[in-house]
Amino acid sequence: MSKWNVILSSPIHHAGTDALDGQATWCLLPDLTDETVLGAVREADGMIVRAFGYFGPQLMDAGSRLKVIGRHGVGVDNVDIEAATERGIWVVNTPEANAEAVAEHVIGSMLAFARRLVVADAATRTGDWSLRDRDYGFEVIGKTLGIVGVGRIGARVAQIAVLGLNMGVVYSDVIDRADLERDLGARRVTLDELLERSDVITAHTPATPQTIRMFNADAFARMKNTALFINASRGPVVDEAAIIDALRSGQIGGACLDVFEEEPLATDSPLMELPNVILSPHKAGQSDTSMRNMSLVSLDILRILNGEEPQYPVNSPVNPR
Repeated sequence: MSKWNVILSSPIHHAGTDALDGQATWCLLPDLTDETVLGAVREADGMIVRAFGYFGPQLMDAGSRLKVIGRHGVGVDNVDIEAATERGIWVVNTPEANAEAVAEHVIGSMLAFARRLVVADAATRTGDWSLRDRDYGFEVIGKTLGIVGVGRIGARVAQIAVLGLNMGVVYSDVIDRADLERDLGARRVTLDELLERSDVITAHTPATPQTIRMFNADAFARMKNTALFINASRGPVVDEAAIIDALRSGQIGGACLDVFEEEPLATDSPLMELPNVILSPHKAGQSDTSMRNMSLVSLDILRILNGEEPQYPVNSPVNPR
């Protein structure tokens, strides 16, 4: 008989549930309404959550047996870490699981925009072959890529850009990355200098009080009017009204956006109508490999339930349940 009860907020790869089988029973929530989540957590020892839904004090208080919340992914902005720590609840995540997927999405988005692949596909389907003579796009070789935040994902983006595409890289971060400077010729600069110098700017920052809406009207005003802005980090780091204005006015050349202030993105959002934007539904981190890797947060769930140390702790409760 299984010892533990684990609930899943959303579907995960079978590798994660296979790991639970035999040690825990698990169930998938039918929806993320407060009533459903609060009802289920009362009997839960552990939870695996994804990007949607908010998991805060009310839920943690309802789950008196709850020992651990596992974030299927990297960002934990939808889990109240302080509240969990105060209540003796571990929070774990999968910080290495999807770096390659996100980095490849960013580079792919950049190339798709530069080579006009989305508009070319649409034009071809409608017989508009004249597009080839009026919308050339551009080559990225020799261009400057500005990376805001060079953790695992930002560093991998830099590596692909330099070694694969012969781009120059500047970066802005709270830490020096001597390895990137030595191996890739990257240069650490101030954020303002990065915004002013870069041909392509990509954001790789968590959503914190310091980074919320850091890409605002002033930031877009500092960019080149040909600049491409890419965000596959967190929606709230961008002032959505400001980027819409910048795209409409030609203040910047374009954007590739995978995340938004409110998700799903409203169908009447002005972003839906802008021709100089490529949109995707918060899927940069999803590939067949990364989905398997992220699902294995279940292993840390089991480690904690069995009284062992987790591999990827986000917090460290003084008095764990």
